[in-house]
Amino acid sequence: MRYLSPEEIRQNKEMLKKACIEEADSGMIGDGTAARRVKKYVLPDARVLDLGAGSGLFLSKLHDAGYSALYGADIDDYRSFADEASGKVREFAVVDAGNDPFPWQDGFFDSVTAWEVFEHLENPYRAIREVARVVKPGGYLFVSMPNVLSLTHRIFFMKNGELVRWSEENNHIAVFTPALFKKAFRDFELIENGYYKGEFQYRFLAHIPLPANKWFGESAWWVLRKK
Repeated sequence: MRYLSPEEIRQNKEMLKKACIEEADSGMIGDGTAARRVKKYVLPDARVLDLGAGSGLFLSKLHDAGYSALYGADIDDYRSFADEASGKVREFAVVDAGNDPFPWQDGFFDSVTAWEVFEHLENPYRAIREVARVVKPGGYLFVSMPNVLSLTHRIFFMKNGELVRWSEENNHIAVFTPALFKKAFRDFELIENGYYKGEFQYRFLAHIPLPANKWFGESAWWVLRKK
């Protein structure tokens, strides 16, 4: 999907809602990987905010896993999973995460999830500071982003000076190298890091099964704890 400004996003709600539904079953959320990460660290009675909730599928999966204190936020309300997602959260906030303050008090949440979110934001650093504010000390932050360290990105950058998943044709605009990641998330300590879906997007090699590691993982994920 091409890049849209916040104003254009609000003007294209139905198009984006359709895109959220079509993409919902793919990736870490669709196959349950994201929910398993949360269940490993967070108790079912914890307050959990899903930032960039999209179609509401992840909130629905947490609800089905026994979580009841669920909150959602996105730049607009795209929830439509069989029209059930709206009834599975205590509160949903329409928030431009890169520009708006979050409508919750300091230390309100036990955990925040942000699956493939920060790379889309015009001001991800402000959003990260807001996340740090609303997570209580000792609380968890779960993050995933495209894996900038993969061989696909390294080779493409050497050849073209660009990164595959930050092309002009898509809506990724913020890049986090390892050093930038550490600085941006300095209010958190790293608990666990991994990769999802091995791939190498180059001709016939794209069809060969590959390990989900730093060199071939399509996405990277992190479990962080508030200091």
